[in-house]
Amino acid sequence: MSHIKNIAIIIAAIVITACGGSTGDKFVGKWVNVGSPHITLEIEKDSGGKTFTVTDRMTWMGKPLVAKYTATVEDESLMMKTPRGKMPLFIDKNGVLQASMARGCPKCDQWERAK
Repeated sequence: MSHIKNIAIIIAAIVITACGGSTGDKFVGKWVNVGSPHITLEIEKDSGGKTFTVTDRMTWMGKPLVAKYTATVEDESLMMKTPRGKMPLFIDKNGVLQASMARGCPKCDQWERAK
């Protein structure tokens, strides 16, 4: 009987592990730029579960501007593919997303979760 109980525990552990999220799941959601709160990033996990879509929304010269990028998990970061090459996104120990989106304003590389 003990043998069956151990097998059941092992199977439960495998199922829980298999259903658990990836490292990239912590990036999913809406983020607001610290330096310019009208700029947002939305990060979504794609249906296959291996890639993410990063949507950058801002206003440029009075008009909405939206850019979409694909990202994949590498170590503890998301690596976003841009026309300038790969760009890392990571969450620091304070829960702030660090993502340089090639903007020059102070703190424009810092993002907080939208409330």
